[in-house]
Amino acid sequence: MRDKLKDKKYFEEFVNQTEKRVSNFSSKLNNNEVKEDRISNVEGKINSLKYELIEANYSRGEELKNITAFFYDYLTGFLKNWESSNYIGLLWNLSISIMLEIDDTEFNKLVQLVLKDNLNDYLIDFLVYSKDNTKDIKHANFEFDTPYKSLAEVISLAKNDKQESVNRLKIYLEKEWYKGHSDMGWYNSHKESMLLYSGYWCWEAGALVKILGLDDRILEDQQYYPYDMVHFK
Repeated sequence: MRDKLKDKKYFEEFVNQTEKRVSNFSSKLNNNEVKEDRISNVEGKINSLKYELIEANYSRGEELKNITAFFYDYLTGFLKNWESSNYIGLLWNLSISIMLEIDDTEFNKLVQLVLKDNLNDYLIDFLVYSKDNTKDIKHANFEFDTPYKSLAEVISLAKNDKQESVNRLKIYLEKEWYKGHSDMGWYNSHKESMLLYSGYWCWEAGALVKILGLDDRILEDQQYYPYDMVHFK
């Protein structure tokens, strides 16, 4: 178990239910039971459920080699059903891709979505150019200052003092990240009686640690930090 809020039984039920929902939607598509004008919506729903499976499986302690294989499958649907201005989807998928070290071909497909959406965002730029240090960050602004602007300080500090950088990231994780997403539908989902909670993971924190080469031992037990994924390879 990696999650600290629910037990193994909960996540087994969540995964089983979500897999059934994916199977049902997929079956309807394959059997031509979905009206043409609804196909893209159903495909988008399947992809959303598959993301929840990635999160839930990580939360319950699934092996990362299995999550990696499933992530490739999920990413195919995400790329196909891309919706402009899905900022957090791009942020999460870029971050997970960096931690799992997916191949450059798939990563570059995500980069093309960034270019297509013309995002004016420092954090997205930093993730995109993490594999090509010959390119400079193009944008200084953030699409969403709360909570992401704090990460500019983490990145800046790492140039001269990596210990201070990881200390600042620890503050972000403990005091800013979860609170900064209070307007999201998944906020406080762990308090619901229904199977809605798949885990709270700050993927971008892991990606930054990997890119910046930070010593993250002080983050290992932090509630939202995906320590295992950072150290997968």
